[in-house]
Amino acid sequence: MNKELQPMQPGTEQIFRISAAVIRKRHFNTALGTLFAIVLCVIVMRANAIDSDKFNDILLFSVVLVIALFGLVNLVGHIRYVLKSRKHHLELGEDRITFVTGTDQSVLMLSEVVLAEQQSRLREGPSLMMRLKNRRIVRLVGYDRQEALTESVTRRIARVQNSAPP
Repeated sequence: MNKELQPMQPGTEQIFRISAAVIRKRHFNTALGTLFAIVLCVIVMRANAIDSDKFNDILLFSVVLVIALFGLVNLVGHIRYVLKSRKHHLELGEDRITFVTGTDQSVLMLSEVVLAEQQSRLREGPSLMMRLKNRRIVRLVGYDRQEALTESVTRRIARVQNSAPP
């Protein structure tokens, strides 16, 4: 936490964690991607076995290598996400959002938010997109009680913006 910022008052925060449904969906998508990679490798191997002139060994080797490499990178990324999500939570205070992952903390002052917009994406569901004064975009998506989080943050942003001097 920044040294300039005062800690939040007890009772003025709410804690939100990554949703178990989001983790399950990522598990499913990773498994589905792995299955598609295996099917593609089997198709190329079978084509190589049937007609090795048209589907030569170099094609077989390159396809299997690329798929294995991308699959490995995807799996490592998924494992990192799952491990970090277990240690991650969001603390919502009256004038700030604190993102906590293990011992790391990042504070977003709600006075820095220029625009807050509720979104609903087909793949991800409801989310809150916030544009900051420095033009960065922060999206809150995939948390338990997402609707309550979106409503609370939107209400607090409006309160902070209305109380801020022009």
